[in-house]
Amino acid sequence: HKTIKIDNTAKLQNGTYKLAEKNYDHGYRIVFSITVANGKLTKSNFDYVNKKGKSKTDDAAYEKAMKKANGVGPKEYIPKLNEELIKAYGSKEPSAVVDTVSGATESSNLFVIYAQQLINRAQAGNHKTVRNFNGLMVARLSTMDELLSINNEKIRRLGCPGNRVNNRRRFFGTVSFN
Repeated sequence: HKTIKIDNTAKLQNGTYKLAEKNYDHGYRIVFSITVANGKLTKSNFDYVNKKGKSKTDDAAYEKAMKKANGVGPKEYIPKLNEELIKAYGSKEPSAVVDTVSGATESSNLFVIYAQQLINRAQAGNHKTVRNFNGLMVARLSTMDELLSINNEKIRRLGCPGNRVNNRRRFFGTVSFN
């Protein structure tokens, strides 16, 4: 049992912090980077890319199918998630609250988990790229959503990294890895 302690009150250290999934799911994997300048998050670049490096936002067929099924496609939800993170952490008083996107639940949940990993790296000043195997399960436990992530070939219990407040995800401060 390994516990990673997170100090969510620590200041963000300047630099660029990166995360990349190792494997592809439905032809895409997540690449994500954040940039911190003067202690503030100034840039967020969350995206899905295929093996050629092409963004999911450029896949017209996927966009059409996603919009038909869920009412929203990657052209809308990817920029929205990036904007919400900058809004949450780009001010002098970061809120640690990110609006999720209705209709893009799995992407929103992965975004929240991965954003928190990058924020934690920025607080620690750790510039090593986070490399994850993609995958996310949300299990219903009692009245809480329990997030489980498949990372580094192991299922890890992330606990409930946040609760919903007015359709916003609020982060908690610790994550326990088994």
